[in-house]
Amino acid sequence: MGLIRVRKIDYTTGGGDVLIDMEISTASSQITVPVHVEDQGSAGNNEREAFLELQKILEEALELVRHQLG
Repeated sequence: MGLIRVRKIDYTTGGGDVLIDMEISTASSQITVPVHVEDQGSAGNNEREAFLELQKILEEALELVRHQLG
């Protein structure tokens, strides 16, 4: 069983951007992925945008892994 959670939200990056640290925990490992998103006006909206961006990042990473494995 795994878990993805928002670890930290940093609004001080300037320029209307937000840095959100997403913690991904699985049975075998744990990683923290920093995700930059445009400020969506509320913490809830920023978290949703971060999850959507994280999905894109992970899908791209999975394609890279598949390419490496042939």
